Amino acid sequence: MRLCCAILFVLLGTTFSLAQSDANIAANLAPITAENVNQLETLLTIELADDFIAMQLTDEVFMWITLYGVLHRLDLATGEQTELELPYSMSLGTFSNDGALFACNCPYPYPLLWDLQVINVVTGEVSIVERESAFFEVAFNQTGDLLATTSTPSRSNRDGGVSVWDLETQTTILNFDNERINANLAFSPNGENLALSFGADITVLDLTNNFHSFSVFQELCFPCKIGGLFFYVSDLVFSHDSTRVASMSPDGFVWIWDAGSGRLEHLLRDGTMSVDPFGGKFSSRNSDILFSPQDDFIITANGEEMRLWSVSDGDLLRTIYEDTSRIAFNPAGTLMATTDGENSLTLWGVPEN
Repeated sequence: MRLCCAILFVLLGTTFSLAQSDANIAANLAPITAENVNQLETLLTIELADDFIAMQLTDEVFMWITLYGVLHRLDLATGEQTELELPYSMSLGTFSNDGALFACNCPYPYPLLWDLQVINVVTGEVSIVERESAFFEVAFNQTGDLLATTSTPSRSNRDGGVSVWDLETQTTILNFDNERINANLAFSPNGENLALSFGADITVLDLTNNFHSFSVFQELCFPCKIGGLFFYVSDLVFSHDSTRVASMSPDGFVWIWDAGSGRLEHLLRDGTMSVDPFGGKFSSRNSDILFSPQDDFIITANGEEMRLWSVSDGDLLRTIYEDTSRIAFNPAGTLMATTDGENSLTLWGVPEN
């Protein structure tokens, strides 16, 4: 089923401040690397009127969506802001890699029903992929033609679990049933694999070989079994070259794995890192983990601070004491965006001079 909605672009009333006098926010910035992370500084702060849902940072545009379904765009070259009113409010969502599509868990007009919707943020076209199910995680593959979800049971998927959707045909090509709905999802950038976490285990599915599961991490990893009082995976992500998977637990531990063999490369843990054994602070809505665009460092956020770790040796490079829940980089690797998960966004960069 496809709908079209009217697109309305207007000037925003969102408040923001520039740290640079030049309106071209993306100009004169160096690529962010492990060598210059100590020179990261705030370029722009944006205070939101509504709660944050999702953001996307390209080389030209910074976009974010708020609770009541308003898509905000900031042109990084001109500083001009516009907005697009989407059809519904939403509880969660994510952008495709190019920022052209947005998938959301949107309430159906009737109570207690939800739609998995995919919205083209350029044309305003809306595709309803699934109805009558609550979705907890949504993730696009690199090309934006596949969408993975974790959900509660519905009429079409009575057991709940993980599904992979072909967006062109709006059909499921994989149902991975599991009673533990706190799954995390990550597509590899090369399009060959999908990583799933259930509890303390990470399974990597081979998308090129009929979704064959070729690696289960942590089963033979002794440090993982003693990684915390209540260990489970709260976030996971592939490196940009698809050779590594990084995962984070609620009690502040970070693992870097070889994506092919499941071999543990580094266990990252700083003695001063705050610990949350009950998992509230490090939940998937309050934490994030991301490889840098050059895969030379990992940045983690736990709702209180950001930590930047070297991929090569696992050393802690820098701690930034900011209330941070989500992280994004632009493809060029010159800009980093963060949010506190509620009503504040920040753009970071390293000036060339």
